[in-house]
Amino acid sequence: MTDSDGLTAKASGEIAKALCVAFKEDLNSEPTLGEFLEVLDAGSREYYHSDVSFSANLSGSQRYRPETQSRVVELNDAAFVDAVDLLQSVDPAGAERGDPPADLGPQILAALRDGHVDFSDVPLGDVSKISVVAKAPKQRVKIGDLIAVPASLGGYYMGVALERNRWGLAVGFFTSRAPVPRIPALGSAGTVIHTDEESIRDGSWKIIVNAPDLIVQFPTPVTIYHDGFVKAPGVDYGEFGLAETSAGYLRKVDREEASRVGLLDRTYRQSRMSETIAPYLDSLTD
Repeated sequence: MTDSDGLTAKASGEIAKALCVAFKEDLNSEPTLGEFLEVLDAGSREYYHSDVSFSANLSGSQRYRPETQSRVVELNDAAFVDAVDLLQSVDPAGAERGDPPADLGPQILAALRDGHVDFSDVPLGDVSKISVVAKAPKQRVKIGDLIAVPASLGGYYMGVALERNRWGLAVGFFTSRAPVPRIPALGSAGTVIHTDEESIRDGSWKIIVNAPDLIVQFPTPVTIYHDGFVKAPGVDYGEFGLAETSAGYLRKVDREEASRVGLLDRTYRQSRMSETIAPYLDSLTD
């Protein structure tokens, strides 16, 4: 080991110790091994910008499993900052590379030993191995992405990501239910719905291609509506309600528009949870 290697090991050990001290200062006890690994999980998501999971084996190749409820949600920021610093100290190029090296687990274990870290549930000497698994990256939607939503009745509802705003992700859906997710099967522009991105992140909805040219088929900035049943002070909602663009422009709507978008019968929703979108679109095609 070179001098620089020794300094790096010492620094990593000190940071690992500092992480546990920060934990104790917040919660009045050392972390369990599981809580330490959970904080590292969170730090890795910030440092590597990918989903990384840490696990441990005890002596005799026994898989470590926490026996108490995690207190990590009660922590302040210091322990998480130390986790990122620890990862940077053992893997300086990791942030640029974007994924953990194969030997990250052994490096973390070495840092724990160098720092003489104590856990509240198992002695450090009983920890024989720390392993790291890089989970499959979650989908991240970009504006202009063509999205395929599996239809309850078979096939797919196709939508294009129009914009993000304070109401969520605005997706413009096409009128045809496509048997296969592709651009020629889109049909004409239909309804625009604000929703969350969870069904994209977990893979329930598929991103087909980035096709920003499709956005021009929908009106932008995207419009949402206020029915006026609950009125903000000093706002004139007119007789049938207001339309508001994501840019903040307000206008009164007439009876025809209010009826068409669902203000009059109060079926209109400014946003819908992503798991409810397919059943809602089913109802529009009944």
